[in-house]
Amino acid sequence: MSELYNNITGFQNLYASFKKAFKGKKNNPEAAAFHLDLEKNLFKLREDLSTHRYKPGKYRYFKIKDPKARIISVAPFRDKVVHHALVNIIEPLFESVFLENSFACRKGKGTHKAVQLAHVQSIMGYFRFAGSRHLLRHIFTDNRWQI
Repeated sequence: MSELYNNITGFQNLYASFKKAFKGKKNNPEAAAFHLDLEKNLFKLREDLSTHRYKPGKYRYFKIKDPKARIISVAPFRDKVVHHALVNIIEPLFESVFLENSFACRKGKGTHKAVQLAHVQSIMGYFRFAGSRHLLRHIFTDNRWQI
């Protein structure tokens, strides 16, 4: 097995992942049941992952209307632990290659930071509005972008 996979399936990572998945879910029956026999559940999960016998469970679906109707899909708690285990290990690897100005679903970033940057860049003259077209002035002045 690769070192990366060993890191994902390591007991310490699985335990840290359980804590993240369990946060705010103490009253959730499925999470509480997993917690009740935590050590056994984590060792079983680790064994299933290590031997490639892990199979994701069935999602639960329900509708909400907030503000429009949509269907929500909820993974079983055990799968949520696996999701966190994967993200704990691969997020730093991906983070190092993401563009600095990519904001979606990243720690310390998000919509508000993106809007703040766009505002600052508009003040600095990075954006010029020409009718319905938006032109980035720095594309034409930055030597890295010359064709």
